[in-house]
Amino acid sequence: MEFDEQYFNHIIAGVKRELLKSNKKHDPVFNTPHEGWAVLKEELEEVWEEIKKDDIIEIQKESYQLAAMAVKLLYSLPFILEKDKSGVYDDTEN
Repeated sequence: MEFDEQYFNHIIAGVKRELLKSNKKHDPVFNTPHEGWAVLKEELEEVWEEIKKDDIIEIQKESYQLAAMAVKLLYSLPFILEKDKSGVYDDTEN
């Protein structure tokens, strides 16, 4: 099976939609990495519950939420670092 960039872009658009939906209810950034981890852990547990039920539709729904929160954590890190006056992580080397 080859990588399907069109389907990948569809998934990324879904993650973006889920993140924007979440941002309407909650702060758009996490206050600490620990807060981000707690939310990711909760979302991962929800994915696991749906996997145990073998409910593909719910697995997909929860996976979009998990991915959105992972993006939110990445998005939050520069703001967290700015608050700490520690600088910003340079991801251009990765």
